[in-house]
Amino acid sequence: MTSKHVSSAKVIEGTLIISLPDALTPVVWQMELGQTKASALEVRNNDNGTSSLVLKTPRQDIEEVAIFNDRNVALKALMLISKAMEKSEGQLKSGNFGAFDKVTQAEKSSGFFKFLFKFVGIVMGIVVTVFILLTVVGFLLSGGKGGESASVADKNTPVSAEDFLEGR
Repeated sequence: MTSKHVSSAKVIEGTLIISLPDALTPVVWQMELGQTKASALEVRNNDNGTSSLVLKTPRQDIEEVAIFNDRNVALKALMLISKAMEKSEGQLKSGNFGAFDKVTQAEKSSGFFKFLFKFVGIVMGIVVTVFILLTVVGFLLSGGKGGESASVADKNTPVSAEDFLEGR
């Protein structure tokens, strides 16, 4: 095999796929863009004259993707990745692929149920408050007699309307 292999990069369904056959150790590498918050790919010069394509994460982790003999070849690979990501613009927003879409749907239904539980809790709180207020107002209006009926006499004894209304 005397043909020269060339690096390539593309985004398929939200996953960045990089093929780097011209690296010192050829590699095919992938990264789910929907799961990535704010990572950066960069080319770094190594002490031994080689250059590395590395991934930096928000937690300051550095993952080496590939090592190249020539810095220009590493830069070319970086530019291929950049172009592939530019072409994929909108794939993440559409939500048409796998895990990213499932997470979004789970968050949406979780938010709905949180709203529903809050709403039911508020309504129940209002109902209990109104019940307590009506009970207290009824107690105060009855003159603080609580469960006593309007008649102090036996239940079988006739009572005049005036005595009944005055609570005698």
